[in-house]
Amino acid sequence: MKLPTIISALSALLTIFLTSWSTPTSAMPIHLHPDKTSNTPQTRTLGGILICNGPNASQMCAYNVYKMETCYSLPEQFFRNTNTFAPDEGEWYCYPYILNPIGQLNSMSCGEICTSPEGCTLGGVSSQYEHRFNLSAVGWDHYISSFECHLGVTPSVP
Repeated sequence: MKLPTIISALSALLTIFLTSWSTPTSAMPIHLHPDKTSNTPQTRTLGGILICNGPNASQMCAYNVYKMETCYSLPEQFFRNTNTFAPDEGEWYCYPYILNPIGQLNSMSCGEICTSPEGCTLGGVSSQYEHRFNLSAVGWDHYISSFECHLGVTPSVP
């Protein structure tokens, strides 16, 4: 076979493979290359969240679109090890949750009654939240274990 014929055949196979690949329906994030991940706010989509181990969208990162009013536990690589939690722009926000109680291996269920005297959530995090690219600034990089997102404007803290 000649090289152009081989390239053409491989190109056709790749096209068939990529177009038949189903879109993931689970909450498992799609991994992004950290050097190609922008840390500037961008309009993407409702429910889109960039999650990274390091501050300013560094180290291992993942971007995925999550459903509103649904609780998600962070996968092992981000469990209690998330410094960037950056929702896309829009009128929606997420409540990151802490372990309940501290040290328990399973994450707090969304809607579970909080028994921690310090509270079980950071509060509403949206695209406007000051520390979304550096949760260590508020000490939450080693606490976040799950989250739940909601439509609307982020509630103000009293």
